[in-house]
Amino acid sequence: MLSRLVRLDEVKGQTGLSRSSIYFKIAEGSFPHAVPIGDRAVAWVQDEVQVWIRKQIEKRSPVAPPRQVAPYNAECSGPNDGLLRCSNVITRNN
Repeated sequence: MLSRLVRLDEVKGQTGLSRSSIYFKIAEGSFPHAVPIGDRAVAWVQDEVQVWIRKQIEKRSPVAPPRQVAPYNAECSGPNDGLLRCSNVITRNN
């Protein structure tokens, strides 16, 4: 199966990168090179762009665990500084 070629606007839309960021990453060797498709036109191999996107997703840090929240009936006290201190749990009082 042949891979599809995508133009710059589509690459920007798929990656969320700006034109200058794409060309900067190409220059540093961290983004797929464009394929010439005419005298003054280039495109990218869609499969290569998708592989780059998957690698970016794999590099991200794990999602932070949810914050601990004081139970509804917790005994809370503390100075009037906007924070409630509830049995070793700190929550914002807004």
